[in-house]
Amino acid sequence: MCILVGALLITVMSVARMPNTEFPMTGKFLILGVRAEMADAQTIKVLQQLEVQCQSCMQECMLTEGEGLVDVQGAGLLSCPHCGEHQAVSRARFEQFLQMTVPKA
Repeated sequence: MCILVGALLITVMSVARMPNTEFPMTGKFLILGVRAEMADAQTIKVLQQLEVQCQSCMQECMLTEGEGLVDVQGAGLLSCPHCGEHQAVSRARFEQFLQMTVPKA
């Protein structure tokens, strides 16, 4: 998948952050940004980085593999580095987030 953003061409990876609106709650975390390697235009191959706000301690944090994020088949396991709150979030939810934020070609 290739996306032209200004003069920058992004290939096989999708990086998104919601502009001026909030993504619907996943439960214990508000997803603010997603960085993922894409299998195709709509399917995440690997979750790489998440920007979240923990709804227990209200801290915003960046989660990466081994640092609050575990990417498993069909889901991401999130853990707040500040308070330890944790939750599994389906990969479909992250894919929905990316579809809401990636510009249409």
